[in-house]
Amino acid sequence: MWTNQLDALWYLLAIGEEPLIPEDRVKRILKTIYRTNRSTMGWAMCKTENGQPVESDQGKDVYTTSNYVFAQLLDYYGLVKESKDVYKHMDRVIFDYGNSMISPDNLRAELETEMGETKPGPHYIVAAYPRPGAVWTHLVLNHVKAVQAKAKSKTVESKDLMPFFPGLLKGSGK
Repeated sequence: MWTNQLDALWYLLAIGEEPLIPEDRVKRILKTIYRTNRSTMGWAMCKTENGQPVESDQGKDVYTTSNYVFAQLLDYYGLVKESKDVYKHMDRVIFDYGNSMISPDNLRAELETEMGETKPGPHYIVAAYPRPGAVWTHLVLNHVKAVQAKAKSKTVESKDLMPFFPGLLKGSGK
């Protein structure tokens, strides 16, 4: 299972367009990724259908960005408990193994011991990630979901997105 297989759907939702995959199918995919791709450090980029690591190191890695997008989709589709679990893992990656100014963009899925180390630890592949963008897009998706529910529509007009941004920039969120 590939963690990023629903990124285009996430993008469409974020710009207020109609989802191109039926909701029940999206939920099945999200639940499968949640169950299959879980690792110590978050949800790995790719695993085999029975949850085994793939051969590619890049496929084995956990990408912070992908985990945030995955958490946002879980939340949007009502899988709130699972979404919070993904966020909890990312909090641990950032605050236990990183710091509040720089967090890893991608890291190994499991704790490892490399040459010269005495105990297993996290290993970053790319050590910087712009986390504020993930927070912003989570707020946008929550707004889109609220507008869709209010309008009883699967799409959102751009005029309904624009009033959200000035308030958010001022800190009111409305």
